[in-house]
Amino acid sequence: MRKLAQSTEETLGSIGQSIRDTHEFMQRSQKEQKKDLLSLGTILEELQKLIFRFEETSEKLNQYMQKAVNHIEQNQEEQKNILLHFFTTLQNLAIVKEELDHQAHFIDLFLREVNDYMEKYFRFNQSCPGPNCPQRRKVLEELANLATTDGERTMVNRLFKEMLGEDREALHGTLPVNHEQFISFN
Repeated sequence: MRKLAQSTEETLGSIGQSIRDTHEFMQRSQKEQKKDLLSLGTILEELQKLIFRFEETSEKLNQYMQKAVNHIEQNQEEQKNILLHFFTTLQNLAIVKEELDHQAHFIDLFLREVNDYMEKYFRFNQSCPGPNCPQRRKVLEELANLATTDGERTMVNRLFKEMLGEDREALHGTLPVNHEQFISFN
């Protein structure tokens, strides 16, 4: 019986040791799991913060993109209006130019008819024929005073040469650049 008691005591001792070892292992394992769960909780919290920042940043980016799209659309609308205004102005200028061309053509026809009439009924065999006519000089000088563009000045110089035999280009020349739109303020 002693042997049985001794054997039982040894078995119980080893079972007790196994229980203590298992208990220690469980406590260590529990501490490690708590530590792992705390780490996992911290990681989850950081992940939650990152998701929140991502959503905030995405919202801000979306707002900036929308503002950029709105700005581009506004600029396109403004450019379209500017272009439309430009073409409207060009069309108006073309209409005015055509009207002025017609007026100039009418005036040219009218002056030719008046000149022919004057030559036929008043100048023919009168005291003022040719380049020494003071009326011609007066009319041409008044025309020269009205000339403001280089094209007009060239025309006046040509008329002085044809009607009075004078070369005005030496005194009143033309601009160094042949530019019809230049306006002289003299």
